[in-house]
Amino acid sequence: GAPALFTRASPPPPVDLTFNVIAIRKGSRTDGNGSMSWRHDGNHYKLSVEMGVLFFTLLKYRSEGELGKIGVAPELYAEKRVGRSETNTHFHRERQQISFSASTTSAPVRGGEQDRGSWIWQLASLGRGDPDKFEPGLVFEMVVAGTKAVDTWRIYVNGRENVALPDGSVSAWRLSVIPGAESFERQFDLWLAPDRHWYPVRLRHEDRNGNSIEMQLTKIQAKNEG
Repeated sequence: GAPALFTRASPPPPVDLTFNVIAIRKGSRTDGNGSMSWRHDGNHYKLSVEMGVLFFTLLKYRSEGELGKIGVAPELYAEKRVGRSETNTHFHRERQQISFSASTTSAPVRGGEQDRGSWIWQLASLGRGDPDKFEPGLVFEMVVAGTKAVDTWRIYVNGRENVALPDGSVSAWRLSVIPGAESFERQFDLWLAPDRHWYPVRLRHEDRNGNSIEMQLTKIQAKNEG
């Protein structure tokens, strides 16, 4: 096979990120807030994310697993949406299989699969580990396990843009991510800032019904390893 595009991964240091959230649904806008907690000890990681508007938690998810030579390797992804029960996606690497609590199907593990939370941190880990590979026009694919199936997402590196943060403007790589047919998203746009450990400083997500959620970073709080 062809050599892997990225040969090194370096996970960003543990952090709590706080975001402003703007949700547009059926044309009406609601403001809220979100948080991402990223923890690891160099071998294992835990990610937990929460997004809410008004008094509602719209989406809550967590991902945990291992960190290896090729970066983030999820073992469990749990997602809870407003009005729905929690779903679990399990990565059984010893059985080479991904299983879903919300579906009877399973999918093979070929290596490099991500979940609906870990993909952001895997992109950040690849950028930190192999920054020279990032250049405008680069296109590559990532296999992402959702709540019921596995899908191939295509990632486009657009170029660098300035993103306003509370302590000033920061240069960030803007990536456009186009999920495959199995996803209800139409597109993600993700901004990763090399000068801030490649943390996600902005994230925009649009679904196939034209609803969108945008997250803009407002606070970075470094955490100790572990």
